[in-house]
Amino acid sequence: MPRNVQKPLGKDVLTAALERIHHVFDTFDTVVVAFSGGKDSLVCLHLVKRVMEERGIKRPLKVFFKDQELIPDDVIGFVEEYREKDWIDLDWYCVPLHCTKYILGRIYDYVQWDSDREHLRPMPEWAIRDDSGEVYGRDNFDQLTLKKHKGRVAYITGIRCSESILRLRSVLNKVGRECYITNTVEKRLKLAKPIYDWSENDVFKFFMEEGVRYSDIYNMQHLVGRQLRVASPLQSEAAKDFHHLRASHPDYYQKLVKLFPEMLVQERYQREVDPNLMMKQYGSTFEGMRAYVEENLTEEKQFDLACLKLDEYRKLHAKAPKAYPIDHIFKYIIRGGYRKNLMPVDKASQK
Repeated sequence: MPRNVQKPLGKDVLTAALERIHHVFDTFDTVVVAFSGGKDSLVCLHLVKRVMEERGIKRPLKVFFKDQELIPDDVIGFVEEYREKDWIDLDWYCVPLHCTKYILGRIYDYVQWDSDREHLRPMPEWAIRDDSGEVYGRDNFDQLTLKKHKGRVAYITGIRCSESILRLRSVLNKVGRECYITNTVEKRLKLAKPIYDWSENDVFKFFMEEGVRYSDIYNMQHLVGRQLRVASPLQSEAAKDFHHLRASHPDYYQKLVKLFPEMLVQERYQREVDPNLMMKQYGSTFEGMRAYVEENLTEEKQFDLACLKLDEYRKLHAKAPKAYPIDHIFKYIIRGGYRKNLMPVDKASQK
């Protein structure tokens, strides 16, 4: 279990983040920022720039951008702006990427930048491509990008714990000064998360005080009531807000539904997906959950993962039925949550 290591910093989060980045430069041979065009990685970009100036480092800041194809033009244009800055050396990757789409409680696999279908937009002429036929996930994508860098390498990421309990666990599993530095499958590569303890307000406060312009997509998302996040609109949480794209990004919306017309079904019937009715249909038992998985998860990879998780959830329920009640588990399965770790019901709800 993760340790409860919450302690007062005795300093503001900006000072702490700068100290962490200085420590990363002291520890690693190569420091690279993973930039998505989003607000959190943008903060990291400017923090690393400040640290390099304080250390008298004159070379451009190394950055990479994993282009996930289904990204709105305003984000792509924003990344292009930073690519052209003289203090940045940016590698732009357009390679086939494993991804999933969520449609009415079912999870399906698809490939971004798939050579066998039309693309949402052309690949930029400066993009690094891979025509070998390999499809990349997180681990082999790290292997691909790592080829360009020497020695011990740290990728600075904009991960913040307040966005996800899994992200919180990734730092609570480790104590000490380097809790924000985590391992990867590559021995010489670590992920550094210098703003892991920042809130969303901290992020926008930094932009305001430093005069940093962020992507216009956040203003539009705020206006239509969407979460402030740059992510594939087909993934489970984002797909539930798919209908907002019709108002906020109409041209982008039309391109998406042309490539993935099945998302129109998700948009139309999402609000009619009632987990309680499904639970009543299949019965609130593990056998009912298994029947739901067998009838609704047709992708082999997703089916195998859901079955594996069901066995795990059965053990959790047996040990702590109040923390892991069956209805809680079933709703998690229906919403596609089996791709992440299941969190227990909070103590107030248990009572």
